[in-house]
Amino acid sequence: VLNFKKRKFNFKIPKSFSEEGNYIYYRIKNRKSCYMKKIEPTKDFYYWLGLVFGDGHFRNAGIRFYNTSKYLRDVFRDISVKVFGDKLEIIEVFDKCPYVEIRKGTTIIKFLEENIVHKIQGKKSYTIDVPEELFFSDVKKISGFIRGIYETDGSTYESCIEISSMSKNLLIKLRYLLLKFKIHSRIIKNRLMISGSNNLKKFNKYIKKIPNKLSMLFLRE
Repeated sequence: VLNFKKRKFNFKIPKSFSEEGNYIYYRIKNRKSCYMKKIEPTKDFYYWLGLVFGDGHFRNAGIRFYNTSKYLRDVFRDISVKVFGDKLEIIEVFDKCPYVEIRKGTTIIKFLEENIVHKIQGKKSYTIDVPEELFFSDVKKISGFIRGIYETDGSTYESCIEISSMSKNLLIKLRYLLLKFKIHSRIIKNRLMISGSNNLKKFNKYIKKIPNKLSMLFLRE
């Protein structure tokens, strides 16, 4: 793993928030949005954020995670509770494209807008980005974020890994983050491609265990 200078980063609680014990919330007129724990910038948080930037959508006051995989919907539900606490109101809807939704999620949305330093609501190709602090964070947090993106927008083929996104800016910055692990990649149109046995070994070790059909390519070496 490449050595790079780390900076300490802590989340800020927006001034418009109220506190109640270890929980914070945003009040809308006479109504409260969801309660969330006071959180730290952990690997689990950045993994959650990667999942949301991949298959999530901020819809009015809700945060929806669309995925046809029940396993990933369950993962999103569990990691949401782990990161933000068990006071969230979470529902699951079985539509043409099933989704899990954090309802009354304005507290989380306002919190993200205060700390992520870029707009998160609107057309995804313009709003998803690599959080600036990740470039100066430890590799566990970086790995968590990339893993979330890969599990939602990634594909595995016979000789390579691919991450697709309509945000060219996101792909360029992901490419830089991968270099923290000495993983080299290339961008072709709206796809980030990782190939070569050494790069796949490192991805398998640091980011996410990859399927047997691909790992066999380098395990034989």
